[in-house]
Amino acid sequence: MERFAHSLPNMADEAYWEPLAEHLRAVADMARGFGEPLALAGWAEAAGLLHDIGKLVLHQIDPDRLAGILKETEAKQCSFVEIEREWD
Repeated sequence: MERFAHSLPNMADEAYWEPLAEHLRAVADMARGFGEPLALAGWAEAAGLLHDIGKLVLHQIDPDRLAGILKETEAKQCSFVEIEREWD
C-alpha cells in the first residue's frame, strides 16, 4: 500500500498526490544542503527523513484523530500543525 505525503485540495486522482517516500527524500536532500555549511549535513538529512514520523505514529495509535485533522486541513486550507494545535 503506497502512502502519500500531500495531495492538492479537491484532487481525488492519486496521480496528483505526492508519494511519502519521494516527499521524505526531497526534504532530506534539501535539509542536507542546508546543513552542509554548518558541518551538519548527516544530521540534517536524518531530520528531513524523520520529519513526518509523528503522522505515522498517530496513524498507528489514533487513526480517527489523524483522519479528522487531515479532513479539517483540507476544509480550512491550512497546515496540519495549525489544526493539531487547535485540537490539543
